[in-house]
Amino acid sequence: MPLSRLSYHGGREAHRATVTNTAGTNNTDCSCGYYNPTSGEVFTDSIIVYFNETSDWPDSLVVESFEHKYERNWNALYRQAASGANVQIRNSSSDSSSSLELYVSPPTSNHIVVSGSIRSARQDIQFGSIRAFMRPPQAGIGGSAMSMTMEYNETESITFSAMNTDDPGNARVSTLLHSEFPSPSLGVNFSTLEAYSRANDTPSPWDYNEFRVDWTYSAVKYYIGDLLVRSVSRDEDRALPSTPAPVVLKHWSIGDTYAEQGPPTQISEANVRWVRMFFNSSLMTKEDHLSFDSTCHGSPKCSMNDTTLRGSTSYISEATAAWEEPPEPNFLRLIPAWICAFCIVLTVFLLAHTIILQKLANMSKEPKGSVDYLDQSQLILAASFADSTGHNTGTTTSLSVVTMDGDDPNIRRVNDYSSHNTQDDGSMTAWESTRCNSLLATVTAMEPNEAKDSPTASKPGRKVSAALVTASLQPRKRVDYLAGLVTFCCMAITVQHFGFTFIPALMYPSDGINAHYESEVWANKTIGPFLLNQIFIGIFFTTSCRFLVVRYLESGDLIALAEKITGRAFRLIIPIAVIAMLEYFLIECGAITWLEMLPSITWSSWPYTVAIANFGTYLDGVIELAFLVPNAVPQITFNYCTGILWTIPVQLQGSWTTLLAVIVVYEIKRPWKRFLYYAICISFNWYALNWGSYFWGGLLMADLDITFKYRKWLLSHSLAYYSLMIFYTICVFLSLSQDSFEIWLSYYFNVAELDVHPDILTGLPIQQTPRAGSVEYYVPRLNGLVFSIAAQGIVELSPFIQKVFSSKIILWAFPHVYTIYLIHGFVFWSLGAWLCIMLSGIGLPYWANLLVVGPACYITIILSLPLITPVVEALGISIVKDIWRDAHEQPPKRRATLFPFPRDILANYDVKLESS
Repeated sequence: MPLSRLSYHGGREAHRATVTNTAGTNNTDCSCGYYNPTSGEVFTDSIIVYFNETSDWPDSLVVESFEHKYERNWNALYRQAASGANVQIRNSSSDSSSSLELYVSPPTSNHIVVSGSIRSARQDIQFGSIRAFMRPPQAGIGGSAMSMTMEYNETESITFSAMNTDDPGNARVSTLLHSEFPSPSLGVNFSTLEAYSRANDTPSPWDYNEFRVDWTYSAVKYYIGDLLVRSVSRDEDRALPSTPAPVVLKHWSIGDTYAEQGPPTQISEANVRWVRMFFNSSLMTKEDHLSFDSTCHGSPKCSMNDTTLRGSTSYISEATAAWEEPPEPNFLRLIPAWICAFCIVLTVFLLAHTIILQKLANMSKEPKGSVDYLDQSQLILAASFADSTGHNTGTTTSLSVVTMDGDDPNIRRVNDYSSHNTQDDGSMTAWESTRCNSLLATVTAMEPNEAKDSPTASKPGRKVSAALVTASLQPRKRVDYLAGLVTFCCMAITVQHFGFTFIPALMYPSDGINAHYESEVWANKTIGPFLLNQIFIGIFFTTSCRFLVVRYLESGDLIALAEKITGRAFRLIIPIAVIAMLEYFLIECGAITWLEMLPSITWSSWPYTVAIANFGTYLDGVIELAFLVPNAVPQITFNYCTGILWTIPVQLQGSWTTLLAVIVVYEIKRPWKRFLYYAICISFNWYALNWGSYFWGGLLMADLDITFKYRKWLLSHSLAYYSLMIFYTICVFLSLSQDSFEIWLSYYFNVAELDVHPDILTGLPIQQTPRAGSVEYYVPRLNGLVFSIAAQGIVELSPFIQKVFSSKIILWAFPHVYTIYLIHGFVFWSLGAWLCIMLSGIGLPYWANLLVVGPACYITIILSLPLITPVVEALGISIVKDIWRDAHEQPPKRRATLFPFPRDILANYDVKLESS
């Protein structure tokens, strides 16, 4: 293969011609390039500097000075900076102790770590053999890394690092390509290298070693001395770096807990004795390579292993400029973008047009007087309106809402329906007649949607008295306060997630290391445990039980449970599938690009998510939600903005527990037996670390209210009422105070409680297993159970709190609770992350930054609700209705395909035609 072809591609294959080694004291003797006797590769240019032989700074290297506005790293809690003061050449009478010293300073109060960094003046280095004689930072002073990198951008980078880490036992060498996660498997631990050095009489990894990267078009190889640490070929990775970039030597730390850790608590030092770089220039044209080929063919070349070589190859000024990709016509790329933009604009316009016309039509409607009779088709219309959200039926409005877990709780502010005349000739299609048989049920003591779903139907064509319909559609007992409680807890969880993302010191007990302001630490110690507590999630589980069993406890009719059982899973999963697909699309479009940079600004490593690998993985993740058995974390949690989806399997399994339990409980007529059964089930579920204890508790609260009317009895017995309220209040306060006990008294109640439970794998108490001492967020806690039951009890018994939670603004948000729960994380991690980084980049104080980011995120969420909720709920409600109809209605009589024509109408058609 011609040498010009090899040089043009950076020595993509070894030049196997016979080469005569030429020794020299400077690079004027090596005009025909440098030859690697081990691999046979030839490169045209070099940079060779021995820091132990000079006190003058070489022109071929540049001392860097910078301060990053952010770091592109999920776990970087500090920002990197560089200063010339942290780069020094130490002169010594002994060559063995003279070297380039690179320092890392302790972090500043703004989480900036000043490092020492140098780079090659040339930025046209494209493929080569890059070598440096380096010593890593020493042990015991905090984690940092001594790195040799060639990086053009995130995807075009090569990194070779020696990291001491906080624990010297975990010190290792890291070999990374692109933006690989710094896994220990992508490198070698120092203990392994020490064993190798003892066996082969080579230097310890804590001492000076030659770090070498052989970078060609076909492979990237990492060496420590003669030991090959890692090799990646283009067959293994089709995206091997090939873009020109400078070589950087730096001693640095950004506090990555999965890499170098740290940063150092005192000044840390790493050393470089010499650098030897042999490479090709990206500035050489094809003609230059042909000229080099013709001139140097058969001529002697210098050996890269010749330690007498000094100096650097001359270069032009263009070699110091960063490489830029030649512009390409992007007209074809813009076509899909314009099509997408057009579709989005058209969709928004059509939705807005429909909504505006509907609002105008509703405003212009005149109240209609009631009539004496409704025919069946009109009752179908009324029943269908009963299932809609916020639609007008005649002169009144039905507020049908959806709970956080996706069920219709039948919460009504106004629930009476008046009728009006519609133009109808009284005739119905066959489908309408069949549908009416299921819709025209006996309507006494039933809601509109209960009448719709009743299996007892009237005969087709029968007139129904409007008075009977009006009497049957009387308002239910209002439980708006439970809707308000769920809304409050949902908003509290969004605030918690905002805190985890942007204000970590407010959420985590700490010594203030990750606090932007001292007030965050004090807020964590005072109001944090009471307003930003994770146990609010339990309210979703206990209150959902009432919405599941209320109709059955009132009537004992199994049809009420059958409806819930049939549609429950679909009602929960369908909105998630829609929102997850939307996030899948937006993440692929780069909506959360800025999230990876956010930790270095917020000092929180909590937010993390990655794009779904493919559509099959998306389907697998959604289906898993319906079948996963708690306590476990669904895989889709790691591809979704905030890890909230772990609650969905809990909600589903708890629903089956509730729907089965209420059947058993309903048949236990004696109160003492019933409550003893509740106590046993709650205790057993708690001891088994099962979320079922929450659902049994919620069922107990619903049973007390619906069956035993305990609120009415308590209101007539003041002593019992106030005693129970005081008891509930103490329980709520103590449950919320567990975090305060951890902060102020260092007493970890949740850990102590977890230790008494049995381990599911061994059967031993958890205290005797490796799981001891760590309480995962997806594991039920006793204080959460007590809080959920007590808080719901207070809300059910206190008129004042009921009034607060029944306020218009809270009830306005309630139909959107599920949407808020599903989308708030994406808004925080896309818009919030971008806005926070942009404002930080212009130097805005962090407190002012959050005053902009917080309202912007919540305003965006509110504005998106009228667009997202109707679409998501329409899909969920429509599919669940179809499933329920097909499950419990008698299907229409099956008829032949050609009905009403005879089967043989087309048989022997030609014969019949001729005979006629």
